[in-house]
Amino acid sequence: MTAPSHRPRSEPLPLGGFTVGVTAARRAQELGALLERRGAEVLHAPAIRIVPLADDTELHAATEALISHPPDAVVITTGIGFRGWVEAADGWGLGEALIGALRRATLLSRGPKSRGAVRAAGLTDAWSPPSESSAEVLEGDHGGETSTMPPAIRTGYVATETVGSSRHVPVANSNTCL
Repeated sequence: MTAPSHRPRSEPLPLGGFTVGVTAARRAQELGALLERRGAEVLHAPAIRIVPLADDTELHAATEALISHPPDAVVITTGIGFRGWVEAADGWGLGEALIGALRRATLLSRGPKSRGAVRAAGLTDAWSPPSESSAEVLEGDHGGETSTMPPAIRTGYVATETVGSSRHVPVANSNTCL
């Protein structure tokens, strides 16, 4: 619960007289309400929208391709993204096949949240950097465990395929302009 404001009601609000455009799709209502409480007039005009994972045909196709051609190594950068991907694959009837393909790969987690998501899926990651830095994951040291990494990662030559678990697309037919 928030503490009541001690500001006299006659004092103007800090954003009174301002119009603020909110271009975010995610949490836009929450941000707009916060700005309005401070006196702003808010215009909502999302510049992008997030494609729901279950409806993402590109993610579905990438998941099928990964299952057909399992990778040597996979870098998991976010826990929520990995969980969402596995849930979407389950919804398409591909969950077990995806987990099977990932089980054959060397998994690298960027941090504790991605490591937790990997383990919640019944998988084990080979390494996670103490810094939680994507750059450190890709530098190839892996805490001295380079002998367990696929040769392409040990040498720094890796062909990559990005499987995004959240995709942003332009908003179709938006009538609001800022």
